[in-house]
Amino acid sequence: MVFGLNKKPFDDELEGFSVGEYIKKGIITIISAVHKKDGRVEVRLSASRILSEYELRAIDREIGYMLRPAPVECIFDFSDAADIGEHGAETLRELWCEFSPQLEPILRLCRITGGGDSFAVSVPPRYLLALSTGITNDFRAHLSSVYSWNTLIAVIADEHLSDGMDGSAEPIVTKDWGGLKGPATDRRRRAAKEKPKRLAPADVILGKEILKPDMVLMSELTDRSGKITVKGELLSMEVFVSKRGTTVVTLSITDKTNTAFVKLFLDDVSKARTVNLLEKAQKEPCLLMVRGRYSFDSYARDYCIFADDINRL
Repeated sequence: MVFGLNKKPFDDELEGFSVGEYIKKGIITIISAVHKKDGRVEVRLSASRILSEYELRAIDREIGYMLRPAPVECIFDFSDAADIGEHGAETLRELWCEFSPQLEPILRLCRITGGGDSFAVSVPPRYLLALSTGITNDFRAHLSSVYSWNTLIAVIADEHLSDGMDGSAEPIVTKDWGGLKGPATDRRRRAAKEKPKRLAPADVILGKEILKPDMVLMSELTDRSGKITVKGELLSMEVFVSKRGTTVVTLSITDKTNTAFVKLFLDDVSKARTVNLLEKAQKEPCLLMVRGRYSFDSYARDYCIFADDINRL
């Protein structure tokens, strides 16, 4: 693997990098380069191992420079990447550290077992909520989007793992622990008394009901937005099945300030219900509230929201 814990700025990463060397070593193979009607060049490559984000960007940039001035789209095929099977646990850890650098100290304390399409991540109980279902699903969506790697990740608390602190250390976030008394518990009690009006089950299209949305205008979305919630009208929907059998849905929604793409990955259990509810929302104009991570989609070569929850309003 070519991962380093101390990430350098992107331009520094390019120093000494050579696509030719990667081809010579058999790390990547250029399958085809095709001129499209819109003027861009579509370059398809296969990789013999998982490549880091820095490597992907460096390859994309160097090939784009060689084929300038035509815009270039590099599409990577990782179906033959040996590292997924041979070093799956460590590959998963390194990719997760790169995707969520703020979680790296915790991920280094975890024990990861399994391989291929199923992993178990054992975490010290102190940090269990740091690897929440939403955060884990964000990372799974990233693996599927970039590497076509669709894998289950189960996060389990293991009291036998060291949390890297002595016994006198305070919990990092007190509100994460059930049973603790204080302001966090009082806020939960007050919220329970308010009993907000709940949505009908059919209006929760994906994931959970979004009870306390912190809305963001689409015109304000940037590459640093991270986890966000937006509200808008559904403009279009596209459904396709990947080579690995995953149902991928891409939505286009607008809040009149801008338009954003939303991507969701559905399993066999949820796909029929979710697709049917989205089709109904498209036929009967309504507003959708979407919560998820706003990040770069290497497959589409554009930013989109990888959805965790979608509610119909």
